[in-house]
Parts: sequence; structure tokens; C-alpha cells
Amino acid sequence: MTTHSTPSPAPTLQPIAERLAHAGTASATDSYEDYIRSRVSDLGEMLAAFRPLERQVGFVAVTGAEVVGLEVIGRPKIFADRFEGLVRSYAVDAIDAALDRRDPGRERALPRHDSPEAFLAALGRAPVERGPSLGVGDDLRIEGEGVAGCALIAGQVVHLTAFPAQQAPGASYAG
Repeated sequence: MTTHSTPSPAPTLQPIAERLAHAGTASATDSYEDYIRSRVSDLGEMLAAFRPLERQVGFVAVTGAEVVGLEVIGRPKIFADRFEGLVRSYAVDAIDAALDRRDPGRERALPRHDSPEAFLAALGRAPVERGPSLGVGDDLRIEGEGVAGCALIAGQVVHLTAFPAQQAPGASYAG
């Protein structure tokens, strides 16, 4: 019996092959794992600087002076178990952003949120579509002025993620 494995998906706006090329890393498979391995030395020091606090369930990620995302997991123990992977993902994006800043042709086209408070306020004003999830609970889709996100709710927040995003053409999110 032959088994096949596929690279694990990574939450990213930039294709992995492009990230590898931009970082000057060769990979036969263009897999996310190869990309992460190419960043191990950069990531070690960054990851060592972060530890979850007791009863912490989320964080707002900031790169430089710009909010880049939000993660919430409704239970402190599960959040603590997932913390390193979440921080690693944002750390890789921060390293990529530093590379992008060195390349004048690669400017971000996403809205800027200069403070967590501004980002959270935009998220709080954003319209939410609620529907049944494929499994347990409800699926929330959030899309508003300069923000987008999704959540799984099953009596409480299971996981919420949000990030800066462009407003859909023709959409109006006046609050």
C-alpha cells in the first residue's frame, strides 16, 4: 500500500514558492516545512522572547508599529498548547515583512492599523455573518472596513482569527 503526503497548508497571502525564492532558499518541494526549516535560525531568538501568561486566551500581533493579526482560543490550556505555533506563524511573517521592506517593489497593499485599539475597534464594528459550521457550533465570518476574520463558536469562542484586509470592491461598511 502506498501512502502519499502533502505539504501542510500555511495561513499566508504569499505563495510558499515565492517566499522561498524571496528568502534565497532552494526547495525541491516548495513545502511550508522547507520554508520554516530555512528560517530556524531567525525564529529561535524571536520565539524565546514570548511565553503565554497564566489564563491568557489570545493576543494581537504587531510587526513594527503595525497590527498584523489577532488570535483567540477560548480555553487557556488549549491556547497555551497552541501558543508557540501561533507565534511562530506571525514570526515568519515578520521576517518576510522585513525582507519586503528591503525591496521597494514589494509594498503592502493592506490597510494599516497603527494600534491594537484601532484594530479591535474596526473589528468590533465589522458586520458578522453567522451560520452552522461543518461540525459542531457556529461559523462566524467577519468582514468590515479594513478587517476580516472568522471564528468557530460552540457555546464559547473555540478559535477566532482576524487580520487587516481590503474592503471588497463596491462594499459599504459604514458604521
